[in-house]
Amino acid sequence: MLEKLKNLSKKNKIIMASVLAAICALFILGNIGNHNDDTDTTQSGSSSKGITLSSALSSNKRRLWYSLVLPEHTASDDRLASDVIVAMVYVVEDGKMTAYQTHHVGNTDGKDNLLISDIQNMSDDEIIKESQKLDKRVFELDKADEKKAFDKFNLNNIYDNDRISYYKDRIEKGRASLADVKYQKPKAQAVNIIAYHTSSSQTPTKESLLISHHQLDGGLPVDHEGSPYVDYSNKNTEYEIPFGYSMTYNQTVDDTNFAGFNYTFFTKVKNSKAYYSLDDNVNSNLITKSKII
Repeated sequence: MLEKLKNLSKKNKIIMASVLAAICALFILGNIGNHNDDTDTTQSGSSSKGITLSSALSSNKRRLWYSLVLPEHTASDDRLASDVIVAMVYVVEDGKMTAYQTHHVGNTDGKDNLLISDIQNMSDDEIIKESQKLDKRVFELDKADEKKAFDKFNLNNIYDNDRISYYKDRIEKGRASLADVKYQKPKAQAVNIIAYHTSSSQTPTKESLLISHHQLDGGLPVDHEGSPYVDYSNKNTEYEIPFGYSMTYNQTVDDTNFAGFNYTFFTKVKNSKAYYSLDDNVNSNLITKSKII
């Protein structure tokens, strides 16, 4: 009898261990099922405000943002369409951003371009890989344009022999300088937000995202003295993307949801009602400078 009780006790322990294991498994699976891959963009109608710019860009989860090249026929209230060209891709993670230029000015067809339809059907890794390829391609096309500009530089209207020699020397040095410039891969840099506010409030009325991206600099067109530049460089150029309250929006294109700040800075989201907003305070974590307007 005692032996049976011992065996029963062993069986109970095994059963209890199995039950506990099953409960743990269900708990883990439940959490996995409830985990939202779109955590930072799911605030919607039930919330009085959207996800703030600083919150979105300081997330430790990688997110891709885009800006567009707008065709002339695009209506101001309907900027997104499957055939619209993506001008820039911004990879943001942990408060750092890497910017890729995916469009070469003047290239308006689908070749060597990234379209909205492409990012709808590609994974983030695929988009980044394509953006890296296109960023280098844009640089190469920029160099080709500069070379053509030197080829087309007209010396026929210059009648002074000294000036002709001077121009020829400048053009020769320009070609050599252009040939020496090499492509540089974009690097992740800290996100910088500039907030604009009134003297009576610490709440931004508008914000700008300061973008740093390498661009070919130097060469033609001619300078104010009429002579071509010659010293080329491939340096980081800074520019601002401005945001205002009226620019926040969301839109759906062929079952893909997008949200952000108009066509200048937007991202794919899972929730069709997701939206973003300006920061609440000029002291938000990614705001590096505030200006009174």
